[in-house]
Amino acid sequence: MSSGESFFQLLKYTFRNNELLEQALTHRSYAYEFSLPRVDNERLEFLGDAVIGCCVAEELFRLYPDYPEGKLSLVKSYLVSKKFLAIIAKELKLGEALRLGSGEEKNGGRKRISLLGNAFEALTGAIYLDSDYETTRAFLLEHINSKMHTIEDHIVEQNLKNILQTYIQKNYGQLPRYDVKDETGPHHERTYVYAVYVGDKLLGEGSDSSKKKASSKAARDALRKLNVIE
Repeated sequence: MSSGESFFQLLKYTFRNNELLEQALTHRSYAYEFSLPRVDNERLEFLGDAVIGCCVAEELFRLYPDYPEGKLSLVKSYLVSKKFLAIIAKELKLGEALRLGSGEEKNGGRKRISLLGNAFEALTGAIYLDSDYETTRAFLLEHINSKMHTIEDHIVEQNLKNILQTYIQKNYGQLPRYDVKDETGPHHERTYVYAVYVGDKLLGEGSDSSKKKASSKAARDALRKLNVIE
């Protein structure tokens, strides 16, 4: 990818209906400032969000036949997040092509993660309306597949307690509880043993010199025993 390429070159998709592209690039601040009724990208954003979710779910289902539902949901939630979509938007230089109101421009809207993620959703919605599902799916997977195989371990490692909480809430209707089960060693070299429960049922344990890491290890132990992660 050449750093000199523009968004329109990097996109590698030619719109048949340029009004759809224009709408996808129009933030509501611009539409409001210039009194342009119903031409901002929020409706396209709504559509694009659904299309991305469907494409990602289908691809994960195909790529990972052995993943349980909880693990598929975890990876999907990251791949459809504003944070991840903003990464793709930055690679496409989408921010440079957006039409923003003066206030949004001054506030750094072109680099804001949430705005970029929303804009990528709108762009996806526009491509879907301009073409068809398979074309849109190919466009998305070109940008997602290269990253999909490297993010799963990172996601799990960074979100162990959140993963467990989501799983417990869904399957038990309550929150997990973390307790310090034991402390050993001198004050400057303490080792903490954490246990995680649902109700009175012990789910997992973990130990570390850091309370935060010990509780995360307890969450990992619980998730393994529940067959949510390997």
